[in-house]
Amino acid sequence: MKIKSITDLKLFNSFYQLNLIKGFKYIDKAGEIVNLYHNEDKPPGFILGIPGLEIKNPEKYVEVLKYSSDKLWIKFGTIDTIDQVMQFIKKPINVTKDIQEVKTVSRIGWRNYFVLELNDMQEINNIEKSLEIIPGTNTLLLKIAHSKNEIESTIEIEFLVNKENKNKKALQINADVYIRKNIKIEDVVKRTIEIMQYFKLDFIQLINQFLGEK
Repeated sequence: MKIKSITDLKLFNSFYQLNLIKGFKYIDKAGEIVNLYHNEDKPPGFILGIPGLEIKNPEKYVEVLKYSSDKLWIKFGTIDTIDQVMQFIKKPINVTKDIQEVKTVSRIGWRNYFVLELNDMQEINNIEKSLEIIPGTNTLLLKIAHSKNEIESTIEIEFLVNKENKNKKALQINADVYIRKNIKIEDVVKRTIEIMQYFKLDFIQLINQFLGEK
């Protein structure tokens, strides 16, 4: 089984986070941020407090959006591709830049949960064999750390077995990819595109190596 493209994996959940430097202006600007997400004359559902501003379903595909003094955090709901994620992070980043007046972030992090369904018994046998570190056992969770240039990743691969049908198996792949350094807010989208390219190329190569594919 060789993964040719990131779209061969089912995107189950996606989370995006910026760690902010000097983001406390959010406390004075929270109402202004809420106004940006009005649906005509109806405000969005939100929770506002000192820890942060949490907005529910502010945009298509965005399930939860949190602004605070130290983080911008986005949880995506039903979404098909990481390219769609890129479309919906630009507005929150601009809000952080223009309204919170954040100039620098200390970390860009993008975590995706993928599922790879396994249908071919020979492929399943090969994967089970690769997981057999101790003879007669299966390692159900494998953790991989990788870095390239300034991009780092932690990838967890979990072997799933359907409770009702033991022949139905899948891999759940949890990939946390990030850049941990001070970055100007104007460069965040560009650096996030670099992370997206890492997912499409280096991440896929790592998973194919795990699957025994070159």
